[in-house]
Amino acid sequence: MAINYTWSFNTMQAVALSDGLTNVITSVFWGLIGDDGVGNAASRSGFFDVPFNPGNPFIPYEDLTAVILENWAHDAMDVPALKADIALQVAFARHQREKLTPVSPVIVTLPPPWDDAVEVTQ
Repeated sequence: MAINYTWSFNTMQAVALSDGLTNVITSVFWGLIGDDGVGNAASRSGFFDVPFNPGNPFIPYEDLTAVILENWAHDAMDVPALKADIALQVAFARHQREKLTPVSPVIVTLPPPWDDAVEVTQ
């Protein structure tokens, strides 16, 4: 079953002024949720550092987008391994849910297992 992944970038830490630039991002706090679409989900969260390299183009804080931060996350972390861990947790949640879901018993009406009528004597 396919898992959909959703990033969230909640807060960032920045240096107010660095080399004449303002709000230079130094850390990004992130969350990643994996959901299989049928109620099984898992998530991970943390932060990654953003190294400031004067040789790289500077992106002003107000121009940052979720896509840029996701690219930074891929540069800073092993995202495939992170997604594999979340997928494993989703599979475990699915297994636990299936294991705990009560199965309704099938009730059938059966005749007695003998052919002849039984006579009861007192």
